Amino acid sequence: MKDKSKLTAIILIIITLIVIIISVLTGKSNEKENSENLRKFFGVYILVSLVACITGILLNNVYIQGGTMPRFLATLEDPNYMGYFYTMAAFALVSLKLFRPTVRYVLLAIVYGIVISSLSMSALVVNIILWLVFLVVTRNIKLKTFVVCILIVFAF
Repeated sequence: MKDKSKLTAIILIIITLIVIIISVLTGKSNEKENSENLRKFFGVYILVSLVACITGILLNNVYIQGGTMPRFLATLEDPNYMGYFYTMAAFALVSLKLFRPTVRYVLLAIVYGIVISSLSMSALVVNIILWLVFLVVTRNIKLKTFVVCILIVFAF
């Protein structure tokens, strides 16, 4: 039953991300006010995610099930949701270029450290897929390479 709920969560995350990517690609980007509001929203989102991490550390909020390795939760209740939450922060950092490059790289390293501390396989798989989609959309890799990488990801 638990595997079914994980699969459902992964499918919902992937569908959500596909809808977001499609809406960004097909949306009208000529409205400067909307673009500025989006940048402000994700700037606050990134800062809130860092505050949530610090709060989780102070509260020692970890997930332990059946003697397995502890998984960090920040302020969320499930490590997989935490991985998704911080994945969105990572992609906001990369795609919107909200901060200077040096600050952006440091924040990105922190955010991915947090994602890895969740030990969420679904978050890591979604990250790989999102990076591949991002690289295809920005035309940094070819579609053929993308398909091969997706097949490799799903093979494991």
